[in-house]
Amino acid sequence: MTSQEIKNRANQLERSVRLVMHGVPEEWVDRATEDQLEILWEIYVRDQKDKFEITSNANANGIGIAFGGKK
Repeated sequence: MTSQEIKNRANQLERSVRLVMHGVPEEWVDRATEDQLEILWEIYVRDQKDKFEITSNANANGIGIAFGGKK
């Protein structure tokens, strides 16, 4: 396979693989319609955003405490 063919195939599989990596049963992903996959993907994206916000807030709070801010 060429480098471009590998990238194209990875692009095709990325959503399904990421969903399985994040705990969606492979059987669900294999049997899901395109609409159902889009819904699962949206839930995954929202979860990633929530995790980022929580981590950012925790880091900001920790930095504030480290430099004498309120606990």
